[in-house]
Amino acid sequence: MTCLLFKGTSKVNVLDRKNFAGGIVADIEESMRFIERNTRTAYRIEKLQREDITQYPVAALREALTNAVMHRNWFIEGANVFVEIFEDRIELSSPGGLPKGMLPEDLGNKNLRRNPLIAALLHRIAFIEKAGTGIRRMRDGARELGYPEPTFAADNFFTALFRPITLTDEKDTPQVLAILHYKRQKKREIPHFA
Repeated sequence: MTCLLFKGTSKVNVLDRKNFAGGIVADIEESMRFIERNTRTAYRIEKLQREDITQYPVAALREALTNAVMHRNWFIEGANVFVEIFEDRIELSSPGGLPKGMLPEDLGNKNLRRNPLIAALLHRIAFIEKAGTGIRRMRDGARELGYPEPTFAADNFFTALFRPITLTDEKDTPQVLAILHYKRQKKREIPHFA
């Protein structure tokens, strides 16, 4: 897996680069840390607790990274899963495009695993549900929190594109307010024990 931070909005000036080859799970975790280090987080303090508002939907990014590793075509030599961070977006690209038999309109509706053994491993360690819900969970999770929904493109690579919310110190944007509201609602939920 290769993670890159670019200056501006084009692939010209690389500010940071990391290559990870420590295994599937370690690569996902290291890539998430790279994203967290190279994107912004706003802090809001009301009452006694600080609330973190990330520039991108963390759970949706983790889902996209996991899917990129799980569904990549491992037979394409010299190609990596890429995480590319720009000023205005994050792109996660996986070699191989869509698996044979999948169409773009099938995304989020049908389940086809290119690498069933990797999917089984990720399911056992609770990284995935193995039910074809990844795309829908990314879209719904981002939207529910007030983030822009990711978009997807497929050719020789499958790419998930994430747009940020605007974090500002001067005032709260509608997106930031939606995220704060969602987090507060989640804190109020009382767990039920069987």
